[in-house]
Amino acid sequence: MEPVEEILAGGLGNEGRVVRVGDTVRRPVGPWTPAVHLLLRHLEAVGFDGAPRVLGLDDDTELLSFIPGDVAVPPFPAWSASDELLVSVAELQRRYHEAVADFRPPPGAVWGDGPAPSDSSGALVCHNDLCLENVVVTDGRAAAFIDFDFASPVNRVWDIAIALRHWVPMWDPRDLDERRAGIDQIARGGHFLDAHGLVHAERERTIDALLAFLRGGLEFVRAQAEAGHTGHIAQWNAGYEAKNRRSQHWVAAHRTALVGRP
Repeated sequence: MEPVEEILAGGLGNEGRVVRVGDTVRRPVGPWTPAVHLLLRHLEAVGFDGAPRVLGLDDDTELLSFIPGDVAVPPFPAWSASDELLVSVAELQRRYHEAVADFRPPPGAVWGDGPAPSDSSGALVCHNDLCLENVVVTDGRAAAFIDFDFASPVNRVWDIAIALRHWVPMWDPRDLDERRAGIDQIARGGHFLDAHGLVHAERERTIDALLAFLRGGLEFVRAQAEAGHTGHIAQWNAGYEAKNRRSQHWVAAHRTALVGRP
């Protein structure tokens, strides 16, 4: 019997093109794939268990290990808003940062082109796209990160800011769905930053990076939609611009509370 292909839900860039076959995942390759494979092999070598393993490469398809568990996809389930899961994402992200601290990609390595500004530059190769769809959850806790297409060397606060945006989430409260209505975003933001052990100056830089990510994300989604990317067209037409601008305003208005006291 031929193995059954199951299309995996989630994500915009490779929507409908990521499939599970047994214990493997097959994904389209990109210019960044060789660098990402070096990163994933480093994670395997240092014993970090929160990322897929590289199993092979076949022309335009990469073969990765399948990580069992749950992945939250829209409409996001209520369990994805638990405080325990939120903190576990930060804890796994912190472990990931420690695991890649000594990873040095070769000169000229090609990475994915995410919306990172020049002042986020750094030497730590981060995931840079820790949205809900890119975290595998088991028993209510983050077990692994997937989809490293936007990985690149940055400052770690940039990576933390992106995860903060998605997992708190950092939206204007009026844009939260009914499963997240009424959550304490200030407290959740504090829990996330506390789990990373950030000092006050780092917390300030993280919120600044969050605002920069929102501004960059607005231009990124706009450009992708104008270029004809169907997933981003739908995202833009669903009111992304207005929601993004409301998020920027809300974060800026609550910056002091989000940073916390020195």
